[in-house]
Amino acid sequence: DPNGHRLELVANTHTQEQLDELKRVAPAMLEEWSQTKKAPRHAAWLHELEFREE
Repeated sequence: DPNGHRLELVANTHTQEQLDELKRVAPAMLEEWSQTKKAPRHAAWLHELEFREE
């Protein structure tokens, strides 16, 4: 955004099952991050479609 203006759009595409699983793994993810300071992989499944190479 060279001119300093940005518009970001979001859409809720999650399912209740995904939210439930994220809530379940959240404490473990926070604990791992607090020890390693690296991104945990507990929820990598959430981004599989987004980063899949076709």
